[in-house]
Amino acid sequence: METLAQTEKFSFLSPDMSTLWNYRREILQHIFATEMETDAQKLGLIGAELKFLVKAIMKSPKSYSLWFQRQWAL
Repeated sequence: METLAQTEKFSFLSPDMSTLWNYRREILQHIFATEMETDAQKLGLIGAELKFLVKAIMKSPKSYSLWFQRQWAL
């Protein structure tokens, strides 16, 4: 979870860095596979990711990387 917080900070500095979003996607997939046991926990994590993406898109609406991450999360 700490790495998610770090990628969140870096994403506000450079939202167009697709490598960052790929890394974040891998972290989320790893958390789903190892730490999340119930569907409610998974939905909570995805909900938090979508809220974060809304804030990021409001700041940088023309970033394709953000939109692709949002599409993946949905």
